[in-house]
Amino acid sequence: MFSQTGPGGVGSIDGTSNLKIWLRGSDINADGDITNNPALGSRISSWNDYSGNGNNFTNTGNRRPTYALPTFNAVNFNAGTNPAQFLNATSTGTYTNASAFFALNPVNSGRSNTFFDGGSLSLRVEQWSNTNRIGYTRYGVADYQSTLPSPFGANTIVSFHKNNASSSVNIFSNNLTSTINVGSSTVGIPYDRIGRNTNGADEASGDFYEVILYNNRLSLAEKNIVDNYLSAKLGSIAISDNIYNEDENGDFDHKVAGIGQATDGTNHTDSQGTGIVKISNPNDLQNDEYLFWGENVMNASYNFSAVASPSKRYQIDTKWRVSERSDVGAVNFSLNASDLDLTGTPAGILKLVRSTASDFSTIVEEYNLTLSGGVYSSTATFNDNDYFTLEIVPTSDLSLTKTVDKALPKVGEVVVFTLSITNNGPQDATGVLVRDLLPTGLSFNLANSTITSGTYNSTTGDWDLSGVTIINGQTVTIEIAATVNVVNTIINTSEIISLDQEDPDSIPDSGN
Repeated sequence: MFSQTGPGGVGSIDGTSNLKIWLRGSDINADGDITNNPALGSRISSWNDYSGNGNNFTNTGNRRPTYALPTFNAVNFNAGTNPAQFLNATSTGTYTNASAFFALNPVNSGRSNTFFDGGSLSLRVEQWSNTNRIGYTRYGVADYQSTLPSPFGANTIVSFHKNNASSSVNIFSNNLTSTINVGSSTVGIPYDRIGRNTNGADEASGDFYEVILYNNRLSLAEKNIVDNYLSAKLGSIAISDNIYNEDENGDFDHKVAGIGQATDGTNHTDSQGTGIVKISNPNDLQNDEYLFWGENVMNASYNFSAVASPSKRYQIDTKWRVSERSDVGAVNFSLNASDLDLTGTPAGILKLVRSTASDFSTIVEEYNLTLSGGVYSSTATFNDNDYFTLEIVPTSDLSLTKTVDKALPKVGEVVVFTLSITNNGPQDATGVLVRDLLPTGLSFNLANSTITSGTYNSTTGDWDLSGVTIINGQTVTIEIAATVNVVNTIINTSEIISLDQEDPDSIPDSGN
């Protein structure tokens, strides 16, 4: 299943999209495992690229930055060391049509500070001569200063955006923005290194949490999605359009992804991000409408465990929460079967379960996910603040048959109804309840009845098998005897009312 697996679901990580560099402090070696990062304080020889392009940032010797965990996983560049610390890109260059994001907490080292640096260009945390302003430099030409203060000592998302036909660079710092004219449309976003390999000025300084580069300027909708992904991951950083707000209590801030349409009409309608859930193709998307989802477990195994009786369901080891602005309509919900760990889980129906309660005590709706080509999918709708999870409901295919020994009995005679339930599997059936209430004209005859499995209540008509396990392939039978009291056409019906499992081809207690 192809999907947008980049930051927030913008771009993909197979090297085929506009996502060209993605460095994550939470995954230094870019292997998708956030549990095997270097020891704190150790030198970073290679900060590996998660975009699929293999553009790793490397260095050797004592000029390497260190791995840090101030609040979030980071690569720390210390401008107070001599010589300067920096990391070189494996592949270097400049994109004239690009968007670059830096999530960081910069330190004021008393000299100009750099994000990306190139042979003739640099993106600056602080412009030359300690101006305390974010800027852009063309070496030997000019230093261009924005109106944005250098965000020293604060977790910040700074992004630079440029079109290849324009000399303007749009800069965002959290919820602030500034546009500078850099004098030429042929210059762009350099990515030769983080920091600079000279001492005394232009060095990288502070904790870098995440670095993202696209070789195409993102639309407003895409920028908003990447901003919300970074903000949620890094402690609800203030951004220009805060849409996903389920992370404000420190939960549901993992693997955030989103779809939506911005106020300018640009849209992004297919996202998966770093999680397993893909949502796409909203059928009623309008301007300024978005749907975001985030997970409450950082490193879920995506395995299933039994939910307490009587539900007999198996629930995945994580859950998600939704932020929806307005109503995007129905969406396609899907996930790869290979992303789920079904070890020890009985065969059953995989369901998307939507709730207004975090413990799923109140179910709004359930959707059966259909498996085709290795992908589970369904059409679904969500509301703002919804919770959702995945559950497997074991299946038992029960069949109920009924016969009578006398089709045309006389008044005063005894007739015997034989009820048989066969479990066609694949799972053993438990909690089975069958209803066969004798109609007017028949009176229950206990002496001639044979109740060998469960109990029969002649007042309610309930054949209660709650204490019986009907194993796969087994048939259980009872005989209900009745005395005929009137001459008339008598119709006696039976129905399976409930069971703990799901019957794949019938609906218990449906009146059929």
